[in-house]
Amino acid sequence: MMAASHQESAQRATRRETLRTCVGCGERFAPEKMVRLVFVDGSKFAVDLAGKLGGRGVWIEPRYSCLKTAAQRGGFSRAMKASIRVEPREIANAIREAYRIRIDGLISSANRARAIAMGGDASLEAVRDGEASLIIFAHDAAGRRGDIEALAKKTGCDVIVHGDKARFGTLFGRNEVGVMAIKDIGLARAILEAMIRFDAVSEVG
Repeated sequence: MMAASHQESAQRATRRETLRTCVGCGERFAPEKMVRLVFVDGSKFAVDLAGKLGGRGVWIEPRYSCLKTAAQRGGFSRAMKASIRVEPREIANAIREAYRIRIDGLISSANRARAIAMGGDASLEAVRDGEASLIIFAHDAAGRRGDIEALAKKTGCDVIVHGDKARFGTLFGRNEVGVMAIKDIGLARAILEAMIRFDAVSEVG
């Protein structure tokens, strides 16, 4: 019983140690819910989604309000113990691009694993057969969008809108791709989480 108690205490301590404090809102979150920024000098920085880059860094929740607060109220400077001069919109754009690259990489991983259906007919079939874990529409997609969205809603399949047909086309060596179904649930969840953070840091205000 004593050993179990010590083990539980150690696990709780480990969980506490892995939390990071947001330099914007001051709340504490698990690292995977946050973004690490590594500052080279007072105005240059790198976005470290993996949390593995060398150098002194700060952790922030990927929300525009947190970026704005940290930049305007000295959160970055206090954490770095140096004068940091950055615009929140500049950081937001860099974080968005980092998440965009991550999403593209996850979609490419699904393609390599043959866990993806591309195009309206193939995506609709994947939803109908219960194989689709996530539907991704390009912003400029049309075609069978209404049919796919309606069926996805009935089956409980998540649907997101991201990117454009030309960008998706470059991932697959095609001219354009307007809709795709992700069949791997792990990759689908990772894409959805990245999209949530992409959208959150896009909300200006």
